Amino acid sequence: MKGKNFMLSSKKYLRKINKHIKELECEKEKIEKDIEKTEKRIENEKKEINSIVEKKEKLETTFKSLKKVLVERGLTFEIDNVKGIAQWDNLKISKKSKKFVITNSENQVVKELDEDISEIMSDIKNDNVNISTLVLRKTSQSALVQIRFTPYDEI
Repeated sequence: MKGKNFMLSSKKYLRKINKHIKELECEKEKIEKDIEKTEKRIENEKKEINSIVEKKEKLETTFKSLKKVLVERGLTFEIDNVKGIAQWDNLKISKKSKKFVITNSENQVVKELDEDISEIMSDIKNDNVNISTLVLRKTSQSALVQIRFTPYDEI
């Protein structure tokens, strides 16, 4: 009888072990599928990152080209408030908070540049470029003003 009980308990034990092995195999397959999904996701994200890096590099190149054109040609615009301004006057340009402002000889603000232009001008100024402002033409209603950029090594 002892041999028979031993055989039954051995069979139960083997069934338990086999069941546990099957569970582990299922878990292994699940983990392998998760790893495969994660690897695919990582690969897709790498592609997306590379695409973003390429776009960023193109934008930086474009920005540098446009900045170079701006430095070479200057920026010309009209100002409506012409009090205290005469043709060929050199106006003052300074930064207040996040924006550049143009003032006349009496330190009255005649033009506040928008944040986008101010940001580009800050970037240009960081490149060791002198910024000056000149009144090209004046009428009773407005003045045509040019901002000029000169690298310090050319002054």
